[in-house]
Amino acid sequence: RNDEIYFRRLTAAGDPLGDEVRVTDAAGLSEQPVLLWTGAEFGLVWTDRRDGNAEIYFARLEPDGSPRGAAARLTTSVGAASHEPHATWTGSEFGVAWCEDGGDGGDVHFTRVSGGVEIPGAERVLVVGAGEQSAPRIVWNGDGYGVAWFEHVLSSREIYFRRFGRDGAAVGPTPYGFGMMSTTGLAPPTALAWRSSMGEFVLRGPIRSTRSRRANAVRVRAAR
Repeated sequence: RNDEIYFRRLTAAGDPLGDEVRVTDAAGLSEQPVLLWTGAEFGLVWTDRRDGNAEIYFARLEPDGSPRGAAARLTTSVGAASHEPHATWTGSEFGVAWCEDGGDGGDVHFTRVSGGVEIPGAERVLVVGAGEQSAPRIVWNGDGYGVAWFEHVLSSREIYFRRFGRDGAAVGPTPYGFGMMSTTGLAPPTALAWRSSMGEFVLRGPIRSTRSRRANAVRVRAAR
């Protein structure tokens, strides 16, 4: 099996515009793409197995989807697998988060990318614990990052949120946890956005609300 990633532009109505462009061309699976527009080019981050195990790669794309330079490998996961990447554009660089599975479950890692390459020394472990942390979502709010993730420890399943500075340093004493509507199965956060007009993050997912068990979104003030 050799899955690859393709790019195609769409109109505002969702109709195809132009031809498909093949972005990856390597042995093994290329999957879980996340595409961002900077105003001048696209940034693409994905999981790639060309090296024999799952690693995170990044590439810059022209507005038509053609590669701008060579793809950059962001991770070197010895005895582990890096997957489920997510990314955000700060206006000058990309912030990238992903899950890294080792012998003790999964942790959430972070790095910064500028000019198509990783900023030296930028990688940090954002979230580590006894259980499995996965499916990170990251967004920039103009001052720092908001990060949400799914955590599974024994029978406990929660969605967590925490703020981080530009360099990935944690802001505030502890993450903020949200109970889930169901205690069975895996149900990660589906989306995280910054609403500047209200000064708040909006997190969507299967979250239990004190007002309604069917609430699927919560708002988190930037000061949390």
